[in-house]
Amino acid sequence: MNEKTERVRKRTPRRKLARRRKWRESEPRRRGYPPEFRLKAALMCVEGGAVQKTVAHELGISPNTLNTWVLAYRREGPESPLLRASPPPAGGGEARRRLPPPVRGKIVDLKQANPGWGVRRIAQVLRRWFLME
Repeated sequence: MNEKTERVRKRTPRRKLARRRKWRESEPRRRGYPPEFRLKAALMCVEGGAVQKTVAHELGISPNTLNTWVLAYRREGPESPLLRASPPPAGGGEARRRLPPPVRGKIVDLKQANPGWGVRRIAQVLRRWFLME
């Protein structure tokens, strides 16, 4: 039994996994593209008659991303929200949920009165005392 399994292992060659080529190996990754850049890229393919794969390679973007922009342009035109929306702000910005000022003040008061307490402890105390969640 052992000899058979060894014989089978010798017959099957090891496969090497092919590595996919990255489109932007040397450039750092961007968070988003400006609306003007997206619109120009879509126009190059739709009205300019250029091949999407070539345009994507020249601009240093993924062909799938460019295809998404081209489809949005063909469906809705230059006023498409995908082509006109600005990129998302880095770090969340104003989109984060803010605490109301009275709650923030109570947290600051508790931290000043008890410097050894951490975030978890303060949250537990607020839940117990004020039924906040």
